[in-house]
Amino acid sequence: MAKFNLAACYNSIGHDTAATILDDIVENNPKSFVAHLAVGSSYLGRGDAARAESLFNRVLEINPNSAEAHVNLGHIFRVQGDTTRALKHFRRALRIDPKSYKAYNQIGAVYLQQNRLEPAEANFRLAHRLNGAYVPAINNLASLYSRASRFTEAERLIARAIKLDRSDVGLYIAMGAIKIRKRQLHKALEFFNKAVDMEPTAPFAHYWRGMALKSLSRSQEAMAAFRTALQIDSSFAPALEQIKQMRP
Repeated sequence: MAKFNLAACYNSIGHDTAATILDDIVENNPKSFVAHLAVGSSYLGRGDAARAESLFNRVLEINPNSAEAHVNLGHIFRVQGDTTRALKHFRRALRIDPKSYKAYNQIGAVYLQQNRLEPAEANFRLAHRLNGAYVPAINNLASLYSRASRFTEAERLIARAIKLDRSDVGLYIAMGAIKIRKRQLHKALEFFNKAVDMEPTAPFAHYWRGMALKSLSRSQEAMAAFRTALQIDSSFAPALEQIKQMRP
């Protein structure tokens, strides 16, 4: 556990030593499904889906009844667009643990990707009922309501999520996006400014700040925000597209 916490510290500052420590944990605990599950989750958070998938499969070799491993594998396949394999793992997780709110949330996300809003809402609601403090389900339900222009419900849910986790930058972005759709542009800018202050190296925070500034006809500031997003991530396509549109 001490090594895992040390790896988390290195990971938070982008230090490559984190990967070495994580690999050492599983090498020294070859029969511990908990170690493999924790390290796999860490790799998933780092964006290394291939390594995470290998570790979650190893978890299931050691402990076939790990609902968490099935949920995580399903998440990987969902992000990759393989919804058939994703749903297979989520349903296996529910057979193991019928109260797996994470599985219901992920199933809802599959349906949302398919634009099947009614079953998506039903699964997000079930995940929320099973764990009222689970922020991803709250955020997903709010996203669905926002897409359906049910802004009052969406804002209420995001406000609750922010109270539960004030460190989640994505929640401030989500609230700002709702404010933009409601044409409450100055309020939107406040949320995006907060997001940039919290995570100045997040390109999407600068992008959304730029969108609010553009909507307020503050073109030079908007262009600067989009350029900052690209300086952070040169492949961030939405910011590049906005710059192309705004160039004379």
